[in-house]
Amino acid sequence: MSIESLAPQLEIEKTALSAPRGESRQLALAGRLRLIFSFAESREYMDELVLAQVPRSPPWLLGVFGTNGLAVPLVDLDAWAHNTQPRKLARYRALRLEDGMGAWAIALNAAPSVVALGQSRSQAVSTRLPISVASTNGHLMPHIASVWTLQDGSFASQVRWPAVFQSLKQDLSGAITN
Repeated sequence: MSIESLAPQLEIEKTALSAPRGESRQLALAGRLRLIFSFAESREYMDELVLAQVPRSPPWLLGVFGTNGLAVPLVDLDAWAHNTQPRKLARYRALRLEDGMGAWAIALNAAPSVVALGQSRSQAVSTRLPISVASTNGHLMPHIASVWTLQDGSFASQVRWPAVFQSLKQDLSGAITN
């Protein structure tokens, strides 16, 4: 299911939030991670995936799936960020990021929702962030561009995805060669 196919459903939510078009983002939950995505960063939301296992891969690599003729790795970003065992689910939901050979997908708890950031505050990542933000994001913290305080008082992180993908590639190549 592409993001574009969700647009008619999300348009109602955008209107209800009464946010200007340029101020809306997607909020996705990946385990305990709360992530903010621009619409340009996400390529496709998938609700049911058939995964192929990758032998000798780290636990956070849940498998690969095929889309548009490519094998795309599905990552449990929460397990990677906290060095824990991934959630084992009967079916996985995912958000595919990037196109072509650089595509990765992140396992999600549910379909992304639309949030209006017009009334939200963003702060640079610094030592003044609440300890709950740092502990929730684990070793994803160096890749966070900004942290948003949403209208409900919760925090969500906007991530530098190219840096995350580079770290995932390094960890993956190290795990498979060992």
